[in-house]
Amino acid sequence: MSTPLDRLRQKTEVLKSKRSVLSTHLFDLEKSLAELFDGLDIRAHTPDVTLEEYAFDERTYGYLSFSDSTLRVAYRTTEQDREEAMYGVPEEEQGYSVRALAKTSSEWLEKLATPENIATLTSRLELALDTLIASTDSSISALTRVFEFQTVQVHTDAVETLQSFDSNLVKAWKEAHTQITVAPAESITKSSSYVESICKHILVGLGTPMPTKQVMTSLIGECEKALGLSEDKQADLDLKSVVGGIKSICQGIGALRTHFGTAHGKEPGAYLINEHYARLINTSAAAVSVFLVQRYHAKRLSSNSQSTGVSAS
Repeated sequence: MSTPLDRLRQKTEVLKSKRSVLSTHLFDLEKSLAELFDGLDIRAHTPDVTLEEYAFDERTYGYLSFSDSTLRVAYRTTEQDREEAMYGVPEEEQGYSVRALAKTSSEWLEKLATPENIATLTSRLELALDTLIASTDSSISALTRVFEFQTVQVHTDAVETLQSFDSNLVKAWKEAHTQITVAPAESITKSSSYVESICKHILVGLGTPMPTKQVMTSLIGECEKALGLSEDKQADLDLKSVVGGIKSICQGIGALRTHFGTAHGKEPGAYLINEHYARLINTSAAAVSVFLVQRYHAKRLSSNSQSTGVSAS
């Protein structure tokens, strides 16, 4: 037959065991939240609860807080409240002391880790995450508007330039541009074909023979020579690197057409190019074509001026 002391001893062991489980669960919660929000500035805390009460209106109170991937206990006393109120400390400047979970008594943890408090903490963390998502969405929208404006401007410049060069190319450009969102791979194919057409028109206009292989690499190489892009004695290294960059862009457009466009078919399970790449290729093709056509016009004007003995401005 157990004695009252035996029963007390048993219940004491049960309480200690349960408190150990509670601490373990809190540390597990801390670890899980830290892994979930790795690298994110997500923070929230529970409402204030009374942690200790000494006498009438004499108590320590605080809350469970998550920030910097760590669960902590923040606390202060009613004595601090009165003292800071006497000195006129604003409420927003009234600070809490902070204690790590491992340094917090089991009695405090029991009062902080109630089902209601844990539910409030996770709810507030979700709200903080939603707020961060909304803020990121807002930034993305702002940047998208900037990029879309730039794309529209490049599109406008390309159309205006092509109208004075060959109106048939306007249609080719618009077809490539309109396919960006609906058929990215097709847009890449059409953008590549469009640049190749620009190169061919320039070579014909300058009376330059077509290369044996009429592919992007050969066509842009012949255009570079015909337009004198690599022979400008006044060009400094920076300008020459820009010309090299134009060649690289064109070669990249041709390579993407080969690997991701619709010109050569697709094998089952092949990677599908997305809209962002198609827009980049299309915008790059427009910028390159505007440069080449404007350089072509300058070359023709210079040649005409020299043949008539008039200095080109």
